[in-house]
Amino acid sequence: LKRSNNIGIMLKHFKLAPTAIKRAIIEMDEEVLTPEKISQLYRNAPTPEETELLSQFNGDPRELGKSEQFLLQMVQIPDVTERLEILHFRCNFDEEIEDLKHHYNTVVSGVEQVLESKLLGDVCKLILAIGNFLNYGQWKAPTQGFKIEFLTKVTDTRTTDNTLNMMHYMTGLLADKHPALLELVSELDMIGNASRIPVSKLNTDVTKITTMLSQIKRLIKKDADSTEFNHFKEVILSFSLHAKRELEIVVDNRNKLQQLSDKLFEKIPFTTSLPIEEALGVLSEFLLCFSKCHEENEQEQANREMKERMAKKRAEREAATKERKEKKANRPKKGGLMDGAFATLRGGGMKTFRAKAMAADSITNFFSEEAEKDISEPETKPTQSDFTEQPVPTPAPVVSPDGFKLESTDSADILESMMDELE
Repeated sequence: LKRSNNIGIMLKHFKLAPTAIKRAIIEMDEEVLTPEKISQLYRNAPTPEETELLSQFNGDPRELGKSEQFLLQMVQIPDVTERLEILHFRCNFDEEIEDLKHHYNTVVSGVEQVLESKLLGDVCKLILAIGNFLNYGQWKAPTQGFKIEFLTKVTDTRTTDNTLNMMHYMTGLLADKHPALLELVSELDMIGNASRIPVSKLNTDVTKITTMLSQIKRLIKKDADSTEFNHFKEVILSFSLHAKRELEIVVDNRNKLQQLSDKLFEKIPFTTSLPIEEALGVLSEFLLCFSKCHEENEQEQANREMKERMAKKRAEREAATKERKEKKANRPKKGGLMDGAFATLRGGGMKTFRAKAMAADSITNFFSEEAEKDISEPETKPTQSDFTEQPVPTPAPVVSPDGFKLESTDSADILESMMDELE
């Protein structure tokens, strides 16, 4: 029932009768047979059991359901399942072949980088030297080398406080003494991608393509005497020639990768026989740890320098604060209120101040008396005698309240007399 429903849904997408679909396949009508519809036909192609059952049907096709009518038309096409498989393969070929080229080229590039790398050998020599130094004095003699799988175990050797590992020490040593060796990660930048590509699957896909091209060749030979499939033969023949050329390029890449893999395993010893992607995976894991430990060292150095800068600034602020306090403590103290008063008196300031005060009081009193006269006396018109010249009176000397003349007395003498009276 489920299969019948799936076929019914497909027929709704086609919007064609089963006989029209049959004719489109035989005539290779590409306006009808789009890649999506070819994929639907391939998924719903008759199974061997359905082919055997429907090939024996002699009744009226109109008595069958739409799904059964479609299958009946399909089994009437010679080798229909094989033809639909070839058409489906043709639709996806270009994309698949480009993926194969890209993946083979990526793995080949990764292997070539390892074979051509000089920095990898220098780093391995340093790891060997550090390991022999750590094992110095033990019963073992210095080793002459190590299996490449040990690269993933470098981080297992740690300091006594468990804060750093051998990779931290090595990358720190390289940063101080041989910074050029830190370019190892950038030199082997293709290894990470290459290690994630399963080469065995690539080889399987190449084998499938080779098998399909052989199948196309057999079908073309089978239809050689048939005029019904002339256009089908032309299209498939043209495609097979194109596919053969593309396949040759991929096969060359596969053979090249095999040769490079053999050289890699000769140059770099592994404990066991590994697929090439797993061998590259060991190196990729080592490079990730190498890069991570180097970055952690740089971050630690940056944090240490920042703390030193902060401590230096704090010390500078404290020194500046201490200096300001010392200057303030050594600054001469200012006099008090009485000291300021005595200084004013000794400088004659009191005499000037009191003279001005007395003069201001005299002026105020004068104007007050004149105002009272104006109010009490009636207003009279001035006569000629009022405008005669009158002698200008000589101003009397200003006298202090105590009877001292300010013009002839010093402020210091006044202060002394005031102090005598208080006693």
